[in-house]
Amino acid sequence: MSFLVLLPFLLTALPSVPPRTLAPAEFAQAREEADLKKLRVWIQRARRGRDGLDEEQRSALRALLGDLERLRADEPSLTGDIDTALLDLAALRRMPSSRKSAEGFEATQRVARFGEEALRRRIESDGARFCDWLAQEVLGSSHADGDARLVAARLLEGLHLVSTREALLRTARTETAELGEAAVAALVGWNDPAVHEFFLDRLEASGAGLSDLAQHLERTRDQLPPVTRARVRVMVERLYLSEDWRDAARGRVLLPAVETRRAVPILMEALAVWGHRTEEGRGSRRILGEIVRELQRLSGRAIGPQPERWTRWWNAVLEGRVELPETIEEGGGFVSAASFFGLSVMTDRVVFLIDRSGSMESTFGTDGRTRFEEAVTQFLRFLEQAGTRTQFSLALFSDRGELWQSGLSPATSANLEQAKRWLDRQAPEGGTQLFEGLRAALRLDREGHLAASRLDADTVIVLCDGATAEGPEWVAPWMRRENEQAQLVFHCVQIGRTGKGTLEALAAATGGDFVLVD
Repeated sequence: MSFLVLLPFLLTALPSVPPRTLAPAEFAQAREEADLKKLRVWIQRARRGRDGLDEEQRSALRALLGDLERLRADEPSLTGDIDTALLDLAALRRMPSSRKSAEGFEATQRVARFGEEALRRRIESDGARFCDWLAQEVLGSSHADGDARLVAARLLEGLHLVSTREALLRTARTETAELGEAAVAALVGWNDPAVHEFFLDRLEASGAGLSDLAQHLERTRDQLPPVTRARVRVMVERLYLSEDWRDAARGRVLLPAVETRRAVPILMEALAVWGHRTEEGRGSRRILGEIVRELQRLSGRAIGPQPERWTRWWNAVLEGRVELPETIEEGGGFVSAASFFGLSVMTDRVVFLIDRSGSMESTFGTDGRTRFEEAVTQFLRFLEQAGTRTQFSLALFSDRGELWQSGLSPATSANLEQAKRWLDRQAPEGGTQLFEGLRAALRLDREGHLAASRLDADTVIVLCDGATAEGPEWVAPWMRRENEQAQLVFHCVQIGRTGKGTLEALAAATGGDFVLVD
């Protein structure tokens, strides 16, 4: 009899071995490990650039995250493993879009948001303990994954827990680029002496972090301790009296943190100093105008640029014959300023950036002139009003940027005539690539970087009659990266109501003015 015929009988003769039954604790742990493994598979799939995350798969992921939350309650010992996996999931947002299709990149971003939302729920349910873990074991660990540390810093933003302060300060001091910036953002608005000192030290040591310090002081202004107030006041005074006009511009950014009765004397001294420098030809008409504007804002009076008149007014305040306004209004008029489409600007070093896209061929007003022709007329009128001591440059933008000539030129009649002849040869056409015009006007490099040391202008006047091709999203990061050193002010004129916010963003980011012309 063959072996194959006997095999069924042999098998039935073997003793039966019942399957092993897992204890409840072992079963829970097995489920936990299986769910964690599933989550890690999701993460690895996304890291490899796999697409295809449809609604059904996203629903499955949401359900999996819910299972992990419930199993966390059953097996607290695995909390660290779950949180680490969630950090890895949230860190997928850092994946470069170049590694994925547009659809796959967006799908990965949605999945990463699931992880971030789960971590924020952890903060709500177990705030202090979880944040301590983020600060000490993730952000404060040199062995932790860089993307996970970035997620941790962003999760801690605005929480201001004492136990997380040192890890955030250490990261802000030692890390560069995105991780350091995230730690700085988490510290902004934290009313703590060590945090105040960090922001002040950072600006004094390297000149970096002006916008961060300004935001921090704005949020903590009413809570600052006397020692910090005194240090800010000394810094503002030093900046305003510096020989460098860019320092004086930085002083204006920090001035709101100084009490009015302390700010006015600083401004009055700066007015006398910068007025004298301007008379000697080494000052800045823009800084002079900004000082007067701040005095007008704090006093509620339009006294003008004469230091002696401000001295008489201040003596009257000190003697109690005149009171300071209870509320401080924003704004305040410029003095002796030239006008461009109703925009009053005081400067003697200006760059004009004018739209010459196809829509600038549209009629302006009722006399048959085009928008472009009106822009040329007002450009020339502005420089005639500003006078020959004003230096200017000119660039146009459509599908590309075009620069009239390098450097600044005095606003003499000969130079204005030369600029007019060049403008007369330009015909409106093409799209509205504002950033390309900015690249030409400010001589940005290929990556869009600005060399402040090679820049003579202090003011940019932009005119545009529609939505820009790039939109406004680039404005804030570019300003933060490039303009802290350059300290340019952008004043913007928009013809028509079809803009998407780019010009408003440029003006707001630099303390400039925005004018809408219908």
